[in-house]
Amino acid sequence: MPTTRSQSRAARAIAAANRVFSIPELLELSLLKAERRDLNACRRVNSAFKATIEGSKALKRKFKNERSKPIIHKTARRALACKCPPRKWIVR
Repeated sequence: MPTTRSQSRAARAIAAANRVFSIPELLELSLLKAERRDLNACRRVNSAFKATIEGSKALKRKFKNERSKPIIHKTARRALACKCPPRKWIVR
C-alpha cells in the first residue's frame, strides 16, 4: 500500500511541474535564475523549453554581456592574484 501512495504522490508532483512549466511566463521566471551552462542543458529538454529560451527578451538581456569565460588553471589564477611573474600555466 505505501508504494501506491508514494507513486500517486510522485505522479501528482510530476503533473504539477508539467502544468507550471507549460506556462511560458513561469518557465521564463525559473530560467532567469539559472546560469548560462544550465540554460544550454535546459534547451535540450523539449521544444517548448527551447522556444522559450530562444524567444525570451529577458534572458537575452541577462546574458547579453556575459560571454563564455575560459577556465583558467589554478596556478595561473594564483599568479594573476598575487601579481607575480607567471609560471607555466594553461588555459583550458
